[in-house]
Amino acid sequence: MVKKKDLDKIGLEANPLKFNDFVARCPEKLELRDGYMGQSKQDAKQLLAMSLQSFGLVEAVKLAPKELWLEAIKLFLRRLRLFLVYCKFYVNNKYQQITPSLTIVFPHPGIYSGLRSSIS
Repeated sequence: MVKKKDLDKIGLEANPLKFNDFVARCPEKLELRDGYMGQSKQDAKQLLAMSLQSFGLVEAVKLAPKELWLEAIKLFLRRLRLFLVYCKFYVNNKYQQITPSLTIVFPHPGIYSGLRSSIS
């Protein structure tokens, strides 16, 4: 599992890995398994986190076409709107349980802290 302290090292600009950090985080064996690099999906996520840290998000974003990023942003905003509607319903109706038709997964748990204050 990628640790929060490692995710915190990812920024807009490059943050080069130190050798000891590389040794501690790099999977023991690099192979292709079930379409992912490393021995598991978690290894692949660790490699991705290390790459994002090393190059920075500005450089990483340049690897995909602009149209793909715009589509991803539209999808994220659609899901965010559904999430906010769900939260508003949940709060206004005194915690009556509803079944959402969409499971929303955000990339970082910190996104919820800003949403709580905006729907209160």
